Amino acid sequence: MKQLEWLVCRDPVHIGGADSDSRGNRNPIYRLPDGTPVIPGSSLKGALREHAEEYRVSEEYRVSVDSWFGKEVSRETKDNSGKTENTDNDYEETQTTPGAIALGWAFPLWFPVNILGHGNWWITCSGWLKRYHQLNGDSSFAFTCERDDVYWMQEKSSKPLYFRWLKISEIKQYTASQDLPIITSEMDKSRCLIVSDDRIKLFVDMGLVRQPRVNLKSREEYWNDLEKNESNENSEENNSLVKNLFSVEALPPGAIFYFTWTTRNSRYAQDFTAEKARNNFAIDTDRWVKFLRDEHYVGGLWSIGYGRVSIFQEEKTTTKNDNKSDKQLNKKSANSPQLNPPPKIIK
Repeated sequence: MKQLEWLVCRDPVHIGGADSDSRGNRNPIYRLPDGTPVIPGSSLKGALREHAEEYRVSEEYRVSVDSWFGKEVSRETKDNSGKTENTDNDYEETQTTPGAIALGWAFPLWFPVNILGHGNWWITCSGWLKRYHQLNGDSSFAFTCERDDVYWMQEKSSKPLYFRWLKISEIKQYTASQDLPIITSEMDKSRCLIVSDDRIKLFVDMGLVRQPRVNLKSREEYWNDLEKNESNENSEENNSLVKNLFSVEALPPGAIFYFTWTTRNSRYAQDFTAEKARNNFAIDTDRWVKFLRDEHYVGGLWSIGYGRVSIFQEEKTTTKNDNKSDKQLNKKSANSPQLNPPPKIIK
Protein backbone atom coordinates (compact mmCIF):
# COMPACT_ATOMS: atom_id res chain seq x y z
CA MET A 1 0.00 0.00 0.00
CA LYS A 2 1.31 3.43 -0.93
CA GLN A 3 2.00 5.98 1.78
CA LEU A 4 1.81 9.69 0.99
CA GLU A 5 4.35 12.03 2.57
CA TRP A 6 4.80 15.80 2.51
CA LEU A 7 8.13 17.41 1.64
CA VAL A 8 8.61 21.09 2.53
CA CYS A 9 11.70 23.04 1.45
CA ARG A 10 13.41 24.81 4.37
CA ASP A 11 16.43 26.02 2.38
CA PRO A 12 16.76 26.65 -1.37
CA VAL A 13 16.80 23.25 -3.12
CA HIS A 14 18.51 22.68 -6.47
CA ILE A 15 17.69 19.57 -8.52
CA GLY A 16 19.47 20.22 -11.81
CA GLY A 17 17.83 20.02 -15.21
CA ALA A 18 18.96 20.53 -18.81
CA ASP A 19 21.04 23.61 -19.60
CA SER A 20 19.34 26.53 -21.30
CA ASP A 21 21.92 28.90 -22.76
CA SER A 22 19.22 30.72 -24.71
CA ARG A 23 17.75 31.90 -21.39
CA GLY A 24 21.16 32.69 -19.93
CA ASN A 25 20.65 29.86 -17.48
CA ARG A 26 23.16 27.03 -17.28
CA ASN A 27 22.00 25.67 -13.92
CA PRO A 28 18.18 25.44 -14.08
CA ILE A 29 16.03 23.25 -11.87
CA TYR A 30 14.48 20.05 -13.18
CA ARG A 31 11.07 20.65 -14.77
CA LEU A 32 8.45 18.76 -16.72
CA PRO A 33 7.70 19.95 -20.28
CA ASP A 34 4.83 22.09 -18.97
CA GLY A 35 7.20 23.94 -16.61
CA THR A 36 6.18 22.11 -13.42
CA PRO A 37 9.16 21.73 -11.02
CA VAL A 38 9.58 18.16 -9.76
CA ILE A 39 12.03 16.08 -7.75
CA PRO A 40 12.71 12.71 -9.46
CA GLY A 41 12.43 9.64 -7.27
CA SER A 42 16.03 8.67 -8.10
CA SER A 43 17.29 12.04 -6.80
CA LEU A 44 15.28 11.67 -3.62
CA LYS A 45 16.47 8.10 -3.14
CA GLY A 46 20.12 9.07 -3.61
CA ALA A 47 19.87 11.93 -1.11
CA LEU A 48 18.18 9.76 1.50
CA ARG A 49 20.72 6.99 1.02
CA GLU A 50 23.62 9.40 1.45
CA HIS A 51 22.02 10.74 4.63
CA ALA A 52 21.55 7.22 6.01
CA GLU A 53 25.19 6.34 5.28
CA GLU A 54 26.82 9.43 6.74
CA TYR A 55 28.51 9.36 10.12
CA ARG A 56 26.08 11.70 11.87
CA VAL A 57 23.23 9.22 11.57
CA SER A 58 22.78 6.48 14.13
CA GLU A 59 24.31 3.09 13.39
CA GLU A 60 20.83 1.55 13.40
CA TYR A 61 20.13 3.31 10.09
CA ARG A 62 23.45 2.54 8.42
CA VAL A 63 22.97 -1.20 8.79
CA SER A 64 19.65 -0.92 6.92
CA VAL A 65 20.93 1.03 3.90
CA ASP A 66 21.37 -1.98 1.61
CA SER A 67 18.02 -3.40 2.64
CA TRP A 68 16.17 -0.12 2.01
CA PHE A 69 17.88 1.14 -1.13
CA GLY A 70 19.61 -1.91 -2.63
CA LYS A 71 23.28 -2.70 -3.14
CA GLU A 72 25.67 -3.30 -6.01
CA VAL A 73 26.46 -6.97 -6.53
CA SER A 74 28.47 -8.93 -9.08
CA ARG A 75 26.84 -11.44 -11.37
CA GLU A 76 28.11 -14.99 -11.49
CA THR A 77 28.48 -16.57 -14.94
CA LYS A 78 29.37 -20.06 -16.04
CA ASP A 79 31.99 -20.90 -18.67
CA ASN A 80 31.73 -23.73 -21.20
CA SER A 81 32.98 -26.28 -18.68
CA GLY A 82 30.19 -25.39 -16.28
CA LYS A 83 32.57 -23.79 -13.79
CA THR A 84 31.27 -20.69 -12.02
CA GLU A 85 33.46 -17.63 -12.36
CA ASN A 86 33.17 -14.31 -10.58
CA THR A 87 33.27 -11.14 -12.68
CA ASP A 88 33.98 -8.55 -10.01
CA ASN A 89 36.46 -6.72 -12.24
CA ASP A 90 33.99 -6.23 -15.06
CA TYR A 91 31.79 -3.18 -14.43
CA GLU A 92 29.20 -4.35 -16.96
CA GLU A 93 28.80 -7.60 -15.05
CA THR A 94 27.54 -5.87 -11.92
CA GLN A 95 24.02 -4.88 -11.08
CA THR A 96 22.18 -3.10 -8.30
CA THR A 97 19.46 -4.84 -6.35
CA PRO A 98 16.21 -2.84 -6.26
CA GLY A 99 15.94 -2.45 -2.49
CA ALA A 100 12.87 -2.89 -0.33
CA ILE A 101 11.69 0.74 -0.61
CA ALA A 102 10.27 2.20 -3.82
CA LEU A 103 10.11 6.02 -3.89
CA GLY A 104 7.90 7.98 -6.26
CA TRP A 105 8.51 11.40 -7.76
CA ALA A 106 7.82 14.47 -5.65
CA PHE A 107 5.25 16.81 -7.24
CA PRO A 108 4.41 20.36 -6.11
CA LEU A 109 1.10 21.33 -4.56
CA TRP A 110 1.75 24.86 -3.24
CA PHE A 111 4.49 27.15 -4.54
CA PRO A 112 5.39 30.30 -2.56
CA VAL A 113 5.86 33.66 -4.22
CA ASN A 114 7.39 36.30 -1.96
CA ILE A 115 6.19 39.86 -2.48
CA LEU A 116 8.43 42.48 -0.92
CA GLY A 117 6.62 44.03 2.03
CA HIS A 118 3.75 41.55 1.83
CA GLY A 119 5.32 38.17 2.67
CA ASN A 120 4.59 34.84 0.97
CA TRP A 121 1.59 33.89 -1.12
CA TRP A 122 1.03 30.21 -1.97
CA ILE A 123 0.04 29.45 -5.55
CA THR A 124 -1.34 26.27 -7.12
CA CYS A 125 -3.29 25.37 -10.26
CA SER A 126 -6.13 23.00 -11.11
CA GLY A 127 -3.72 20.56 -12.78
CA TRP A 128 -1.60 20.26 -9.62
CA LEU A 129 -4.73 19.78 -7.50
CA LYS A 130 -6.10 17.07 -9.82
CA ARG A 131 -2.81 15.15 -9.71
CA TYR A 132 -2.77 15.29 -5.92
CA HIS A 133 -6.38 14.10 -5.54
CA GLN A 134 -5.88 11.28 -8.05
CA LEU A 135 -2.74 10.08 -6.28
CA ASN A 136 -4.66 10.28 -3.01
CA GLY A 137 -7.39 8.02 -4.40
CA ASP A 138 -9.98 10.72 -5.14
CA SER A 139 -10.85 10.64 -8.84
CA SER A 140 -13.94 12.82 -8.39
CA PHE A 141 -12.03 16.10 -8.27
CA ALA A 142 -13.26 18.00 -11.34
CA PHE A 143 -12.51 21.64 -10.56
CA THR A 144 -11.03 23.55 -13.50
CA CYS A 145 -9.65 27.06 -13.47
CA GLU A 146 -10.21 28.72 -16.84
CA ARG A 147 -7.65 30.95 -18.49
CA ASP A 148 -7.12 34.31 -16.71
CA ASP A 149 -9.30 33.20 -13.75
CA VAL A 150 -7.94 33.37 -10.20
CA TYR A 151 -9.63 31.82 -7.14
CA TRP A 152 -9.10 31.99 -3.40
CA MET A 153 -10.95 30.93 -0.25
CA GLN A 154 -12.13 34.44 0.56
CA GLU A 155 -15.17 36.17 -0.85
CA LYS A 156 -15.07 37.56 -4.37
CA SER A 157 -12.89 40.66 -4.52
CA SER A 158 -12.43 43.38 -7.11
CA LYS A 159 -9.39 44.81 -5.34
CA PRO A 160 -6.29 44.05 -7.45
CA LEU A 161 -3.23 42.16 -6.24
CA TYR A 162 0.23 42.99 -7.56
CA PHE A 163 2.74 40.17 -8.06
CA ARG A 164 5.88 41.95 -9.21
CA TRP A 165 5.19 42.59 -12.91
CA LEU A 166 1.71 41.00 -12.86
CA LYS A 167 -1.57 42.63 -11.82
CA ILE A 168 -4.44 40.34 -10.77
CA SER A 169 -7.96 41.71 -10.60
CA GLU A 170 -11.45 40.23 -10.20
CA ILE A 171 -10.50 37.38 -7.87
CA LYS A 172 -13.24 34.74 -7.62
CA GLN A 173 -14.23 32.68 -4.60
CA TYR A 174 -13.41 28.98 -4.55
CA THR A 175 -16.75 27.20 -4.03
CA ALA A 176 -15.98 23.63 -5.12
CA SER A 177 -16.96 20.85 -2.73
CA GLN A 178 -13.45 19.34 -2.57
CA ASP A 179 -11.18 20.43 0.25
CA LEU A 180 -7.88 22.21 -0.27
CA PRO A 181 -5.13 20.90 2.02
CA ILE A 182 -3.35 23.42 4.25
CA ILE A 183 -0.04 21.70 4.94
CA THR A 184 1.94 23.83 7.39
CA SER A 185 1.01 26.29 10.09
CA GLU A 186 2.67 29.15 8.21
CA MET A 187 0.05 28.95 5.46
CA ASP A 188 -2.97 31.25 5.58
CA LYS A 189 -6.05 30.48 3.49
CA SER A 190 -6.35 34.19 2.63
CA ARG A 191 -2.95 33.89 0.90
CA CYS A 192 -3.67 30.74 -1.14
CA LEU A 193 -4.51 31.32 -4.80
CA ILE A 194 -5.56 28.94 -7.58
CA VAL A 195 -4.61 29.95 -11.12
CA SER A 196 -5.03 28.33 -14.54
CA ASP A 197 -2.60 25.66 -15.73
CA ASP A 198 -1.22 27.88 -18.49
CA ARG A 199 -0.22 30.59 -15.98
CA ILE A 200 1.43 28.48 -13.29
CA LYS A 201 4.81 28.61 -15.06
CA LEU A 202 4.78 32.41 -14.71
CA PHE A 203 4.28 32.17 -10.94
CA VAL A 204 6.96 29.47 -10.63
CA ASP A 205 9.42 31.78 -12.38
CA MET A 206 8.48 34.53 -9.91
CA GLY A 207 9.05 32.32 -6.88
CA LEU A 208 12.36 30.68 -7.83
CA VAL A 209 15.54 31.60 -5.98
CA ARG A 210 18.18 32.80 -8.43
CA GLN A 211 21.80 33.71 -7.93
CA PRO A 212 23.85 35.34 -10.71
CA ARG A 213 27.16 33.71 -11.56
CA VAL A 214 30.02 34.50 -13.95
CA ASN A 215 31.36 31.95 -16.41
CA LEU A 216 35.13 32.01 -15.84
CA LYS A 217 37.22 30.93 -18.81
CA SER A 218 40.45 28.99 -18.66
CA ARG A 219 43.66 30.62 -19.90
CA GLU A 220 43.54 28.58 -23.10
CA GLU A 221 39.90 29.51 -23.79
CA TYR A 222 40.68 33.17 -23.14
CA TRP A 223 43.54 33.33 -25.68
CA ASN A 224 41.57 31.36 -28.28
CA ASP A 225 38.62 33.74 -27.98
CA LEU A 226 40.96 36.73 -28.11
CA GLU A 227 42.46 35.54 -31.40
CA LYS A 228 39.02 34.94 -32.88
CA ASN A 229 37.79 38.38 -31.88
CA GLU A 230 40.76 40.37 -33.19
CA SER A 231 39.13 40.64 -36.60
CA ASN A 232 35.60 40.87 -35.22
CA GLU A 233 34.04 44.32 -34.99
CA ASN A 234 31.95 43.22 -31.99
CA SER A 235 34.89 41.78 -30.06
CA GLU A 236 34.35 44.16 -27.15
CA GLU A 237 30.73 43.06 -26.87
CA ASN A 238 31.64 39.36 -27.03
CA ASN A 239 34.12 39.74 -24.17
CA SER A 240 31.77 41.77 -21.99
CA LEU A 241 30.87 40.62 -18.51
CA VAL A 242 27.15 40.55 -19.35
CA LYS A 243 27.69 37.89 -22.01
CA ASN A 244 29.37 35.62 -19.45
CA LEU A 245 26.68 36.00 -16.79
CA PHE A 246 24.29 33.17 -15.99
CA SER A 247 22.05 32.21 -13.09
CA VAL A 248 21.65 29.28 -10.72
CA GLU A 249 18.04 28.34 -9.94
CA ALA A 250 16.65 26.73 -6.79
CA LEU A 251 13.27 25.89 -5.30
CA PRO A 252 12.34 28.52 -2.68
CA PRO A 253 11.98 27.86 1.06
CA GLY A 254 8.34 27.09 1.78
CA ALA A 255 7.67 25.17 -1.46
CA ILE A 256 5.40 22.21 -0.66
CA PHE A 257 5.74 18.88 -2.47
CA TYR A 258 4.29 15.41 -1.91
CA PHE A 259 5.49 11.94 -2.86
CA THR A 260 4.60 8.32 -2.20
CA TRP A 261 6.61 5.32 -1.12
CA THR A 262 5.84 1.64 -0.83
CA THR A 263 7.62 -1.65 -0.17
CA ARG A 264 8.56 -3.90 -3.05
CA ASN A 265 7.40 -7.47 -3.47
CA SER A 266 10.09 -9.94 -2.35
CA ARG A 267 9.35 -12.18 -5.36
CA TYR A 268 10.40 -9.33 -7.66
CA ALA A 269 13.74 -9.09 -5.87
CA GLN A 270 14.35 -12.82 -6.19
CA ASP A 271 13.70 -12.74 -9.93
CA PHE A 272 15.96 -9.71 -10.36
CA THR A 273 19.10 -10.88 -8.60
CA ALA A 274 21.30 -13.95 -8.53
CA GLU A 275 20.68 -16.63 -5.91
CA LYS A 276 23.58 -15.61 -3.66
CA ALA A 277 22.97 -11.88 -4.10
CA ARG A 278 19.32 -11.72 -3.10
CA ASN A 279 18.58 -8.76 -0.90
CA ASN A 280 17.02 -9.15 2.52
CA PHE A 281 13.53 -7.67 2.14
CA ALA A 282 12.51 -8.22 5.74
CA ILE A 283 12.64 -4.58 6.83
CA ASP A 284 11.68 -2.86 10.03
CA THR A 285 8.98 -0.46 8.85
CA ASP A 286 9.01 1.54 12.08
CA ARG A 287 12.74 2.18 11.71
CA TRP A 288 12.30 3.32 8.10
CA VAL A 289 9.45 5.68 9.00
CA LYS A 290 11.45 7.13 11.90
CA PHE A 291 14.36 7.82 9.55
CA LEU A 292 12.22 9.20 6.71
CA ARG A 293 10.15 11.68 8.73
CA ASP A 294 12.96 13.99 9.66
CA GLU A 295 15.08 16.73 8.12
CA HIS A 296 17.24 15.77 5.14
CA TYR A 297 19.44 17.51 2.58
CA VAL A 298 18.36 17.23 -1.05
CA GLY A 299 20.13 18.84 -3.99
CA GLY A 300 22.12 21.63 -2.36
CA LEU A 301 24.59 24.02 -4.01
CA TRP A 302 27.16 25.90 -1.98
CA SER A 303 26.17 29.16 -3.68
CA ILE A 304 22.42 28.65 -3.14
CA GLY A 305 21.97 26.56 0.00
CA TYR A 306 22.30 23.07 1.39
CA GLY A 307 18.89 21.88 0.23
CA ARG A 308 17.40 21.24 3.69
CA VAL A 309 13.89 19.77 3.59
CA SER A 310 11.39 18.44 6.13
CA ILE A 311 9.47 15.24 5.43
CA PHE A 312 6.40 14.39 7.46
CA GLN A 313 3.21 12.39 7.19
CA GLU A 314 0.13 13.70 5.43
CA GLU A 315 -1.92 15.92 7.69
CA LYS A 316 -5.68 16.14 7.86
CA THR A 317 -5.87 19.94 8.08
CA THR A 318 -7.84 21.24 5.08
CA THR A 319 -9.76 24.29 4.03
CA LYS A 320 -13.47 23.70 3.69
CA ASN A 321 -16.30 25.78 2.34
CA ASP A 322 -18.40 25.80 5.49
CA ASN A 323 -18.86 27.99 8.53
CA LYS A 324 -15.91 26.70 10.52
CA SER A 325 -13.92 29.38 12.23
CA ASP A 326 -10.44 30.39 11.13
CA LYS A 327 -9.17 29.03 14.42
CA GLN A 328 -10.40 25.55 13.51
CA LEU A 329 -9.16 25.78 9.93
CA ASN A 330 -5.67 26.83 10.99
CA LYS A 331 -5.35 24.28 13.77
CA LYS A 332 -1.70 23.27 14.05
CA SER A 333 -0.69 19.66 13.86
CA ALA A 334 1.87 18.27 16.27
CA ASN A 335 3.74 16.73 13.31
CA SER A 336 4.05 20.03 11.45
CA PRO A 337 6.97 22.41 12.03
CA GLN A 338 5.74 25.51 13.87
CA LEU A 339 6.77 28.63 11.98
CA ASN A 340 5.93 32.28 12.39
CA PRO A 341 2.86 33.42 10.41
CA PRO A 342 3.42 35.66 7.37
CA PRO A 343 3.15 39.42 7.89
CA LYS A 344 -0.18 41.09 7.22
CA ILE A 345 -0.72 42.98 4.00
CA ILE A 346 -0.03 46.68 4.25
CA LYS A 347 -3.04 48.53 2.90
